[in-house]
Amino acid sequence: MKQKKCFQEKRPLIRNFSILISFLFLACGQQESEETSNVHDSIITESTDTLFTNKISSEIDWDVALSFINDYRDMEDVLHAEEERLNWVDNDTRTSTNFKLIHRKMYEDARKADELMGLDYVAIFNAQDYPDQGFEIAETNEQDSILIVRGIDWTTFEVQLKLIYEEGSWKVDGAGDVNMQ
Repeated sequence: MKQKKCFQEKRPLIRNFSILISFLFLACGQQESEETSNVHDSIITESTDTLFTNKISSEIDWDVALSFINDYRDMEDVLHAEEERLNWVDNDTRTSTNFKLIHRKMYEDARKADELMGLDYVAIFNAQDYPDQGFEIAETNEQDSILIVRGIDWTTFEVQLKLIYEEGSWKVDGAGDVNMQ
């Protein structure tokens, strides 16, 4: 009889403990659901912001790409050391972070593969030679933010460039053989 009485005294305690566990389980599930919802809302907001930004910035600044490619051409005539040219691109504010990383990696990988030769062409032009008088815009594609420039004095020489909107401005994200799929 004594055991039965003891069990009956603990019954409310067990029931309260069960209720507490159930409450915690439900609360954790609710919190996870809210966190998932917040993440989902964040993704939607970011996607909407990106679309909205692109709509606001639908006037793509093609001059960013044109000035970059012409300045790069001028730099190629002056800086002959590979590391100087890589640093020039790394420090240029008209190029995206992704572009800088891919560009440098291309040259470093080529140098590892062949220490003496390295990359045997200018990746941004996807060629060994380039026009003497620079480039002009030949064609633009607003939907893909891509433009083609052609040589002023070598009209059959063309380079394709890709722009992205990053950190509040248009930047070169691909050029020639660098990050152009």
